[in-house]
Amino acid sequence: MRKSKYSIYFIPFLLAALVLWLYSPWLTAPVLANPGLTLSAPGGISLGVLARGTHTGSSAGSVDSTETGWTLTVADTKANNAGYMTLDGLDASGATALTNPLGVGISSTEAGLGESISEYQADLRGLAGYGGTSVFNIPLSVMQERVAGDLVTGSYIITLTYTATP
Repeated sequence: MRKSKYSIYFIPFLLAALVLWLYSPWLTAPVLANPGLTLSAPGGISLGVLARGTHTGSSAGSVDSTETGWTLTVADTKANNAGYMTLDGLDASGATALTNPLGVGISSTEAGLGESISEYQADLRGLAGYGGTSVFNIPLSVMQERVAGDLVTGSYIITLTYTATP
């Protein structure tokens, strides 16, 4: 077996390279979670029995952040009739929807104007404290109009998904 006179120097070099890599300030480990960002989405809103007419409700949530620059997205992720309340339980695909979309807003005024989810999201971005450090309150007001052409029986549902990202 032949030994090289350079092998003695190779092992300390590898150890030094490993230590440098582990403690180098320009290398960062992947971040799996952001401990400085906490989202409490608005809770469920019951509009009661949806008789014909106008139904309103409200809820609130918050984003608590120690870092600036975060964003908040709001979405109805149904494949069919996104933005509309659909028949709960009987129609998992979301194909049976109320005639009018759900009005959502940062206040009952915006919800009453029939604002869409994307308009609501834009309104949230315009509120003081959005994307900053501290607690940002998430207001949610909804308005649903039920008209004569809507199905009479069954309960209707919509799920809004809130996502806060750094």
